[in-house]
Amino acid sequence: MATQQSTGFSAQSAPGVSVDELARGGQFLNPKISVTTRAGLQWYGFKIVFPTPGKGRYHATVQALYPLPPDLAEDLSRLFDQYSNPYPVRKQGR
Repeated sequence: MATQQSTGFSAQSAPGVSVDELARGGQFLNPKISVTTRAGLQWYGFKIVFPTPGKGRYHATVQALYPLPPDLAEDLSRLFDQYSNPYPVRKQGR
């Protein structure tokens, strides 16, 4: 019987820190950011590990099953809302 492994994706997360401050700390180039809640991720069984090495002051890793079952991937996608990035970072030289 095969066992599922885990993988993860990067996020910005920290208790008591606003979305604006997470966006500033993440130093994202993108004009949009995707936002969800820790509670929403945990309800679906995702584990948030903070802090973890990576870019940004509040770098965290959201752990997920690998391969991610298609129905769970759809649920995960629906958890996120997009907002304008209040602190987009410009690439140097532009």
